[in-house]
Amino acid sequence: MGGVACREYLQNDEHWGSTTHRVAKLLTSGSPHVGFDLGSKVFKDAGAFVGIDTDSEAVRDLKNRHTGFLEWVPGVFFWGGIEDQDYMYDDIFYWHNVDVNANGDSGDNIVGLNERNMPTDLEFSALWDTYDLVVTPSAASYNYTGETSGGENLCSVLESGWNGQFHCESWGWDVPGGTTLGHNELPEQLVETLWALDEADDYVNSYDVEQGVVYTGFITPQADDGPYLDDWDDCVITVSESTLLTITASFSETAQGSNMYVYDLASGQYIETLTQVSADEFLEVNVGPGEYIIEFNGHVNEVDLFGQYWFIFDVSGTSSIHQQQCLGASIFPNPSTGFVSIRSCLGEASPPIQVYNVMGSLVWEGRAQSSGLLDLGFLYPGRYNVRIESCGTMHTLPLLMID
Repeated sequence: MGGVACREYLQNDEHWGSTTHRVAKLLTSGSPHVGFDLGSKVFKDAGAFVGIDTDSEAVRDLKNRHTGFLEWVPGVFFWGGIEDQDYMYDDIFYWHNVDVNANGDSGDNIVGLNERNMPTDLEFSALWDTYDLVVTPSAASYNYTGETSGGENLCSVLESGWNGQFHCESWGWDVPGGTTLGHNELPEQLVETLWALDEADDYVNSYDVEQGVVYTGFITPQADDGPYLDDWDDCVITVSESTLLTITASFSETAQGSNMYVYDLASGQYIETLTQVSADEFLEVNVGPGEYIIEFNGHVNEVDLFGQYWFIFDVSGTSSIHQQQCLGASIFPNPSTGFVSIRSCLGEASPPIQVYNVMGSLVWEGRAQSSGLLDLGFLYPGRYNVRIESCGTMHTLPLLMID
């Protein structure tokens, strides 16, 4: 019911609490988006609903169709219809209630979830299993064509024509052993879930990121029916004045060889490019007021699983060299796996340094080597604040330590 409940929120703007929803990407895992099809209440699999009230609202709403001895009608919650016990009956049994829209009255003519519009300003993904026993292919074919997965594939539902085309990544999963109730096993497919949670591929759906915050992302394999063969991860930043944009990034071994870009939304041009990245990279570019896309691109196969990267960006009114000499201090690379290079005011290589964990406890203090190098490999992976004395002032810089 979880994936269906998410759609109930997205497709009913009275639930939003504002003028727009707040979802960037929706991933569902085995959710029966056309309802389940386990037969009538009399002839259904006797072991399918152990300990569950089969007259309940949840079972009622998840029906693909209501079945009688002589005829059947589409499930009202998904496909629309009348809130009526006789209309929605399953053989000789009645539901506890038929108030599908939960407004306190029955008898309403319901517009089904699969008849309503779906927002197009977010991305969709779905994990589905061709062998689960929740929805049969014959029942899933109701109201649209081309569905053979058993009805769990939200991407196929969306592509049936509602609101035009959708960007949707889909990952099939064939549970070993045939019909083994794969619907229940799908949430255990953690790698496929990570792939489906892939960051936004298009500018219009890019996530906003903030200055001075360490972010992580993954270069992942792309679904066969997706729009790209390579992974494209986009995030958007907003700049209020002419400034220098500085991006510091680190890449795991699998992610090395990827590319990093800065794209100007106003001009529609890439203004900075780094190709075939190594473990640690540093990018600077002068920008004016406006919105920009920080973009990562690469290819990872299903054997390598994924490549992880980390990045942080900063904006300042002067060049990084001037900032280093006159305004404060710098740490590179950041994120780091151990050794970092410390610089402060006027190029001082060995300033006093204090390292604090996220709880505010001092975990180390001292000075860097004369070369400016400092070995912090003893720290556990996580976020830290590094305080550096520069030009008579203590500056606090965020640092992310990784394995």
